[in-house]
Amino acid sequence: MTRLFCCGGWICKQCSNERSAQRKAEGFDEMYRNKCPLCRGKMPREGEIGSMLLKHANKGRAWAQMHIGLRYFNGVNGYDLDKERGLKLIEESADQRDPDALLQLALAYTGEMLERDESKYVHYLKEAADLGHPDAQLQLALTYERQDNEKMLLHYITLAASQGDSTAC
Repeated sequence: MTRLFCCGGWICKQCSNERSAQRKAEGFDEMYRNKCPLCRGKMPREGEIGSMLLKHANKGRAWAQMHIGLRYFNGVNGYDLDKERGLKLIEESADQRDPDALLQLALAYTGEMLERDESKYVHYLKEAADLGHPDAQLQLALTYERQDNEKMLLHYITLAASQGDSTAC
């Protein structure tokens, strides 16, 4: 999936690649040049993405809060290193059931960001997986494999593979 930062919508990788190929091969009608295929708004340039993310995050959009939270947590893309603020934004996003934020929160409980807590790790991972996040589905399948739970392993590995996860196939 490819996130469109102008409106927060998604398009699948195949559609994104086809759009890019069409633009290179034939060119686009002027009406659609540099415009989002979903909202028809102006597509942001590389330097404009951060300000668009911040605008969406301030409006409470979970996907943007997660991206800004990661930038603060890691101190990248012009954001000062502020792990507390970053984690707070990721948690706010996870509270809105954003699958990416739930996965990041699960990974935080592996001991890298927060104190290791296996039950919270599995809880957030399962939420993200059940919302259709393929990386979470694969990670959860591997967790169930370590726990010798073959039924759940097969369930989540099949879900991940059905979304095209080559590792799960």
